[in-house]
Amino acid sequence: MKGLKEKRGKAIGPGVGRPRTRSEDPEVKLKRLKAENELLKKFLRM
Repeated sequence: MKGLKEKRGKAIGPGVGRPRTRSEDPEVKLKRLKAENELLKKFLRM
């Protein structure tokens, strides 16, 4: 009977659950996306 108890939504303690996301700096995001586009262009040329 103990194994049949509902456990959803019962996360307790540090490091449990979904990590919080920080908003990315727009300049950093733009630089990352440009690099990703260049990488994808290289793959398409192959």
